[in-house]
Amino acid sequence: MNPFAGNTFLRKAGLLGKLFLRSFDRLELLRAFGSAGNRGENGIEAVFIINLDRQPSRWKLIMREARRLTVTGGKSFLDICHRVSAIDAKVGIPADSPSEVCASYPLEAQYHVDPDPRLLPRIREGAVDIQMTREEIAVALSHLKVWRRIVTEKIPYALILEDDVFFERPFATQLNKTWQELRERRHAGLDFDVLYLSYREVERGAKRISLSPNLTRVIRGYWWMSGYVLSYQGANRLLNSLPIKGPVDLWLNLHFPELDVYSTPVSIISQRIDLPSDNSYSILPLLSQLGVQSDGTHLVLEQTKGRHPVFALGFDRQRAAWIEVALSVLGYRCVNDSSGLFTENFRRLLSANTPLLFDVYVGVGFLADVFRQLDSQYPAAVFIVPPSSTEGCNLSPNEHAAILAHFSGRPDKCIELRSRPRHDWNPLCSFLNCATPRIPMPAVPPSSNVPNAATPAEVMAIIHRSHTVMQHDVHPWVVPYDRLAAFGVLPSKRTSGKRTGSLRDVRNDTLGTFDQSYWAALEDTFPSNLAGFSPDNISCSASHGCQLTLTKKQRGKREYSAASLASRESYQFGRFEAVMKPVKAAGVVTAFFLHRSNPWQEIDLEFLGRDTTRILVNVYFNPGEAGTGSNYGNRGTPVMIDLGFDAAEDFHRYTIEWEPHEIRWFVDNELVHVRAAWEPTPVPNLPLQLHCSIWPPRSTELAGEIGDGDLTVSSQVKSITVSVWTANLDESLRA
Repeated sequence: MNPFAGNTFLRKAGLLGKLFLRSFDRLELLRAFGSAGNRGENGIEAVFIINLDRQPSRWKLIMREARRLTVTGGKSFLDICHRVSAIDAKVGIPADSPSEVCASYPLEAQYHVDPDPRLLPRIREGAVDIQMTREEIAVALSHLKVWRRIVTEKIPYALILEDDVFFERPFATQLNKTWQELRERRHAGLDFDVLYLSYREVERGAKRISLSPNLTRVIRGYWWMSGYVLSYQGANRLLNSLPIKGPVDLWLNLHFPELDVYSTPVSIISQRIDLPSDNSYSILPLLSQLGVQSDGTHLVLEQTKGRHPVFALGFDRQRAAWIEVALSVLGYRCVNDSSGLFTENFRRLLSANTPLLFDVYVGVGFLADVFRQLDSQYPAAVFIVPPSSTEGCNLSPNEHAAILAHFSGRPDKCIELRSRPRHDWNPLCSFLNCATPRIPMPAVPPSSNVPNAATPAEVMAIIHRSHTVMQHDVHPWVVPYDRLAAFGVLPSKRTSGKRTGSLRDVRNDTLGTFDQSYWAALEDTFPSNLAGFSPDNISCSASHGCQLTLTKKQRGKREYSAASLASRESYQFGRFEAVMKPVKAAGVVTAFFLHRSNPWQEIDLEFLGRDTTRILVNVYFNPGEAGTGSNYGNRGTPVMIDLGFDAAEDFHRYTIEWEPHEIRWFVDNELVHVRAAWEPTPVPNLPLQLHCSIWPPRSTELAGEIGDGDLTVSSQVKSITVSVWTANLDESLRA
């Protein structure tokens, strides 16, 4: 795994600085290659470079690197280089790969390589299998292809490189010293299977033994397979250990005890961070949920994203929604201005020649009028238009022809993209030069499921109360709070909400009895919960409504037993209201919220037991359709709001209103907070279930430290009302 950290510009500047300084170095002969001296001992006889057929530019870069160096016998380093055609995840994984690469691996394997204690609670809950991405499988098969070649051709030692590397300044000097020491130690019976020349230590540091200033024995904890020397003996041992289970660098760590693995004292081959990564990492969503990689997630996903900015021009509402979902799944920050919220702000930014910071703009009508300006102002931009003859194109024939004529001769700048079959990501991903997801291409939604711009029926003023923006997640579907204005989202403080639709009551439940046809009493848990949920902790009566109890009682592998109920139905937009009284006890959360998984989307209203004079409102957003499996985040985008009273002392009415363009939170029918699209996340757009729960979080920072002496405690819910939402559209918009 290769999650680079740090500012992208600074990392690229650092690489350029290294390349500049390296240009002044006197090049040293590489004595580790070819015949090793008068004794005829074997050196490194071949260099295999793994390169995708569709990336000839990278092959040119690596050849330029190779031409700088010379090896024994008067040869150029390039003379012993051999290109190996990489397995391409975009093209497809070979049919026989399941026998060679297992598509899943246990979370325990990640913990073995990088023993982060934050993984332990999740591991102790039971077996967790992680599905490898197509890119991880392709990378593993590409290295396997080289290992077989080493054995078939009986090559004593070979250097294996990926095509996105460059040689650090001490490469030749250090490799010569390390190889000389290995040669001397071979006379004492030491040989090796793997010699790492390129590596990145795990976060908590690798376990290794320094044998000398030039040689290190590796026990555990190296990422990367960018540059390593593999012996004939080592290749045989690896092939005899198949199948590969997990990302190949992780799997190799698991076999270190059976291998003789060494490294140079420092990494002397580095990965170029000026090239986009084709890989995607299966472990990241889980690590992000557990808080292990939360702040680094966005940096990694940035590498998987293709060319940008992207301007999608002339698509109707349905196709614009399809483009938005598809590009969001690919890791793009995508704004679809179907509600007209952003158009004027974007026009202002464009007129001022201010950078447009979203990755994708779709549904912004005026952009089709200024495509020439966009092409000039943003040289890296690419454009997507629908075919003019297809349903769903909002461009006139003349407008469409003008766009295509402008980009004639530049097919890499503009593509006509029609709705694709569910399996066919290739035209879009090939054009954008980004990795192909494992999941199906999103479907074009029915017109009835696509929100339309509607004339606001009611403007409601926010009753301003003191609020605190808390630390939030970092990933492509969050705009940092402090950059909302720069993104053209919120140039001034929001003072009102806009109710654009109609609400129809579908359930008014006083919870005198537990209606099992509507409610489910949950019996599961989740990683950040110290308790297991039990139906025994839910009781209903005409006198107190529904009582949710938390107690100090073993529940499965959890030391507490808690309560959660969820609607069996899911809702896509509406009004959700609870008359309730939360628990006042440190370490306890009382929650009223909407939620779904895969992809994870959630809208929260929560009470933190250590201070029930405030509520926490929160949104989690991940893109896609049902089954996408995009579940990044562990903090969401929380905001704390002062109530002006102690909620634990009496019943009050708490409401979440959710429309396609915004979410509104009410307390006793007063509007206290509004989130419109991209403030700082998109508005959740998939059906969600309604939940009410009481539970103890692992994070003491969130709710305080639970005191067992305070238990048993109960929250009370007197009633829950659900209303479904319908858009208010005039006849012209219904067409």
